[in-house]
Amino acid sequence: MIKENFLKGEVVTISKTPYIKELCRCSIGNYRHELISGDNSHVSYKKAIVPAVGEYLERENMMFRNLFSSKKITCFNLSSKSKSEFEKDYLLMKEVFSDSCGLATHPISMWSIKNGLDEFLERQFFIFNYLSKSSGEYIPKSILKCFIKPEYEELNFFNISLVKGYYVLIAYGEQKGRFIIGLGASIVFEIALEKCLKELNQFLGMYCYDIVKDENRTKETLDYMDYFLMLDNKELMDTYAYLYDENKIFNDVWGGKSGVQEINYEKIISEIWRIYGIDTQVSFIRTRYSEAYFKEVKIFSLNWFPTLNPRVYKESTYLFIESKTGVKLDRNCNFIPFP
Repeated sequence: MIKENFLKGEVVTISKTPYIKELCRCSIGNYRHELISGDNSHVSYKKAIVPAVGEYLERENMMFRNLFSSKKITCFNLSSKSKSEFEKDYLLMKEVFSDSCGLATHPISMWSIKNGLDEFLERQFFIFNYLSKSSGEYIPKSILKCFIKPEYEELNFFNISLVKGYYVLIAYGEQKGRFIIGLGASIVFEIALEKCLKELNQFLGMYCYDIVKDENRTKETLDYMDYFLMLDNKELMDTYAYLYDENKIFNDVWGGKSGVQEINYEKIISEIWRIYGIDTQVSFIRTRYSEAYFKEVKIFSLNWFPTLNPRVYKESTYLFIESKTGVKLDRNCNFIPFP
């Protein structure tokens, strides 16, 4: 294990996981703000460190609210290809900037937008899937064995995308007595699966350390991960059992094969706007670091889910999404068990 100072108040921890021997984990924490962190696991040290740094910077920027230096926020609507200005207080009231969903950081603006869009769609489709308890397309092991390590073969993989030609994969199950879950999204199946495996790896990396409960923490200071970890394996396995339907089997892997993809992001944005009324807004966020090195964006919709926390959803949001999908959503859910 290696620990190094990153910037003022930050520490970087690099370690090997005990679950998959070649897996490296990078964790970045902040002494002054415990909710600011970045975490990633990969077989390559470099590929473990770089995304962890990006995640840390995204969360740090949201915590310090650097984008709120002015009263108005300029956004670009990718659906209508038009620029808009929103009052800061209006977006805060809509809970648009209450978490890191749809945030992405990259040295190249185009990749920041693409990565942010993937996470945005991943979370929108996942939240809809969970609140509607819609079954997913089960991905057979005959497909997965070409792509995944034997350690993951006992997990359950599903496609929960609402758009044909775009993949939102969710996987869950138990590893070494621990519950793990991951999401991944892309227009390319292999990339969506790689992202999903990356999140599973992060869980395995997180379990390198015993989780110490601070008895002095109040209910108000507990975060999403704290509540998630309060659930036992059986509860979580039962919670996601709705995904399986023996009549829904995934068989579209080659529709998203690298190099032969006819679907592009512009078409996906057009489809989700036409069918589901998802207005895809992008806002560039100023950081305390040179923009020559980091371009941070936030992708969001004013019509769909603003955050992973259902406690803040407005009735108008439920009604709008139900009118577009024809599916009833669970209004009694106040916690979605995903960290």
